[in-house]
Amino acid sequence: MRNVLLSCIILYLSLTGLKAQQPEWVASLSIDPEYYIGISSCEKSVPDYQHIATKNALSLISEQIQVTVITSNELYTTEHNFNFNQQFTESVKTSSNVTLQDYELYQAWEDEKTYFVYYRLSKKVYRDNLVLTYDNALDNCQVKIADAEAFLLVNKIDEAIRTYLEASKFLEGVISNSFIQEKYSMVVNQWYTIQSRLLKLLFDFQVVPLKEKMQLTKGMILSTEFEVATTYAGVDDPVVLSDIPVIFELSGNFNAFEKRTVTSDNSGIAKNRIINIYNETLTYTIYCRIDFDSYLNRQGEYQVLKSPEFANLISNCKILVEVIPVTVVINSEEYTFSKKNSSAAIKNELGKYFRTQNIAVIENEKKSDYIINIESDTRKGNNYEDVYSSFLDIEYEVYKNSNDSLVVNGSMSPVKGVSLNYETAAAQAYKNAKDEIKPKLGKVILPYLK
Repeated sequence: MRNVLLSCIILYLSLTGLKAQQPEWVASLSIDPEYYIGISSCEKSVPDYQHIATKNALSLISEQIQVTVITSNELYTTEHNFNFNQQFTESVKTSSNVTLQDYELYQAWEDEKTYFVYYRLSKKVYRDNLVLTYDNALDNCQVKIADAEAFLLVNKIDEAIRTYLEASKFLEGVISNSFIQEKYSMVVNQWYTIQSRLLKLLFDFQVVPLKEKMQLTKGMILSTEFEVATTYAGVDDPVVLSDIPVIFELSGNFNAFEKRTVTSDNSGIAKNRIINIYNETLTYTIYCRIDFDSYLNRQGEYQVLKSPEFANLISNCKILVEVIPVTVVINSEEYTFSKKNSSAAIKNELGKYFRTQNIAVIENEKKSDYIINIESDTRKGNNYEDVYSSFLDIEYEVYKNSNDSLVVNGSMSPVKGVSLNYETAAAQAYKNAKDEIKPKLGKVILPYLK
């Protein structure tokens, strides 16, 4: 019994002595007004426990600074009515933007199971380093701004925009850190200077049609190029802008154009062509606009471009296309067995089809674009058991009235009529021809009427 008691006393004294050797900072939260402090530990059974303990301690220091930065940002934006958009604000809150340097391992201690570290960073040292960061960012930014303004003087607009963006990149590391407000005010001023100059440049981007109004015959719509010019209008003489994406749109015709987006060439010209039209009208409006999203995305990732003002940039124009109906005169001579009859079935049916295609059928040859001469006649077919057949032959010629040139000529495949005698069979052939005029005559001639 005496031995057991003695063993317990020795064990107690040994544990008490071990605890007495443990530094006070291990068990308590150390506070020093001149330092940011990070105390952490890691079980020694974990591989690389020293690195893990160090990493956690430095993270604690970063979190202390970040809380100060976020609080300072919120106060600053409230006091100065400084409004970043939602996306930018969230990025400020979730990104640290804290660079740790000149921190020191103040103390370390370990026992058999656990490793403890005590890191600290002088608040004065952090502030001094941050001042240098602000100053370097502002100096480098100012150099780039000067370069951008030099490009503007010689009307190199694209280079100026790219250089302003490069200037803003220097500020991205400090635009979310208002830790030192007098320096931060300078950063904000530079940031808004860049933003306003970029917006002013982009506001003066213009897309202008070379022809605001075009009058075309229907056949020319699918073969005529439409051209717009992309320019910068912020100076007395507009500056040509090349490599600018332009979107072409035609209401109700999503796939109307050869290319929906066309990039302007070295002369600032974007050309396009209509290849499909779904609705048949006499007027079309082509809408053209600069694709600012593609243009800005091409520049790269820049926080300054996340402002909502850049998302609302608009530069557009429109081209009015009036379809001038082609005018035709149809001269139709219709015969039955070489004897002229009073029918006008071929002329009437062909005229009806042309009108559905926005082609005007008139009687005055002097005012017509084309003259169509048609000659129709029937011939006798077979007679079998009192059933007679007749065939209708149709020949046509199309002349361009302006120069009296032959555009196309030919004949339509014979149309058959069957009845109890040749005369009524011939009349039936004329009736049957009505169904053949559109596919076998009208659609054949139509492509030549431009």
